[in-house]
Amino acid sequence: MYKDEFSRLHAFTIFFYYLCFFASTALTMHPYCIAAALIGVFCYAAKLSGTRFIKKSWLFLLPGIAAALINVLFNHRGITPVFSLPGGNKVTAEALAYGAAAAFMLIALCIGFYCFSKVFTSERLTELFARHFPVFTVILMMILRFVPLFVRRFRQINEAQTALGKGAFRGNIFRRFKNLAAIFTVLTGMSLEEAITTADSMKSRGYGIDGRRCYTGKRFSTADAVLTAFSAVCAAAAIYGAVSGKLDCVYYPRMTLPAFGAELVLSAAGFTLLAFLPLVYDFLEEIRWRSRISEI
Repeated sequence: MYKDEFSRLHAFTIFFYYLCFFASTALTMHPYCIAAALIGVFCYAAKLSGTRFIKKSWLFLLPGIAAALINVLFNHRGITPVFSLPGGNKVTAEALAYGAAAAFMLIALCIGFYCFSKVFTSERLTELFARHFPVFTVILMMILRFVPLFVRRFRQINEAQTALGKGAFRGNIFRRFKNLAAIFTVLTGMSLEEAITTADSMKSRGYGIDGRRCYTGKRFSTADAVLTAFSAVCAAAAIYGAVSGKLDCVYYPRMTLPAFGAELVLSAAGFTLLAFLPLVYDFLEEIRWRSRISEI
């Protein structure tokens, strides 16, 4: 099911866009780029899932907080001390700034992967990779399907075991471990049996043999070509700025931003357009749709 206009694009266009976005975001530590990436993916995730994402958005803070704490505890570089830890080590402003930048960059990447999982479904995965990498596609699809299926079956088995007085949360700690071991034994057996059944089923249907046609849900249109090229140009500008130092930030020994110039502006503009591309595309498509309705 399509969630927005951007998710209707060809699988290669979506995959290539997120490849460019992840590479550009991971290569720069400039505060502006991190803020643009975070705002862009947060707004797009809220558009895709609405209040459901807003309610669980605090979960994405956990890896960022962990990264920031690890940096503060083990990194004491910098020349501006702020306070001292109980062990006597100094915590510097530069370490705090670097930890915050790394934390927000990690949060942006996590939310970006969340958006990617929403628009790049298993059907898109089959459409893009099944022709050239059939075995890899099946394995990856089974892995992606395994986690929710494993959780659902665990609940079913646990409910049945609970009715028999052998649930995973019944009795003392040793009894619970024993019950959990029994449940996981059943789950492992069911998973292995289903994997063998799936492999035999796909083989019997001729999956992966030469000459077999693959599923194609959408043709590569002009809009896909334009957005793919636009993503490549924006990513090239952002990556060039990050590699050349025009779109980077030095945190140690003193926090220093790059000098303002034309290259910085172009690189920052490319990164901003890349971060907000799904929202901009949805906005433009909505305007076009409203204009067509008004002509009727």
